[in-house]
Amino acid sequence: KIKEKEISLSPGSYYSLIIAIEPDEDVEPGIYVGQIVLTSGQFKKIITLIIQIDPKNQDLELNLNIPIKKIQAGDSLNADLNIKNIGNFKPLTLDITNQIKDLQGNIIAKENKKQILEDSLTISIQLKTPVNLKPGTYILEAEASYNPTVRTAQSFIVTAPTLEEPVMFTQYYRQFFIIILLLIILIMLYYIAKK
Repeated sequence: KIKEKEISLSPGSYYSLIIAIEPDEDVEPGIYVGQIVLTSGQFKKIITLIIQIDPKNQDLELNLNIPIKKIQAGDSLNADLNIKNIGNFKPLTLDITNQIKDLQGNIIAKENKKQILEDSLTISIQLKTPVNLKPGTYILEAEASYNPTVRTAQSFIVTAPTLEEPVMFTQYYRQFFIIILLLIILIMLYYIAKK
């Protein structure tokens, strides 16, 4: 909830905006994406808000570690998912889903695994991004579940534009040579036709 719907600011001044997030009791645990839009005349600033709602009684603790958060489209995203059993039930058979989502919640890449968990474990994640992935901010989401507990972890990645393939200079030389050769032939034909 935002108390103020409209504020006035003088140039060079600032204002602290307090946002209270109070999910309803029936909201499912998970990751939710929203936006805060600030406008003033022609100025418009969109702030992406990502909220993770955890279950009340947690049996699992998840942490994501992404060593390289800026990748190129078509690259594989590598990460480690650390899972810790903080409950009383051992062993647990976990259904693990790792996925890359855009900020609208569309799934870009996904993998599913099953894993046995005693106390703690680290899982390597490797998700290939599409070659046509647009530059922007994306979310890596990991979910570990066993009936009835679901626990999620999230982290952000940024994709950079795909680098163009290097153009070989030999292609330019070949084209340049063909154009020069055609010009020489045209000049020769012109002189032959003139005689």
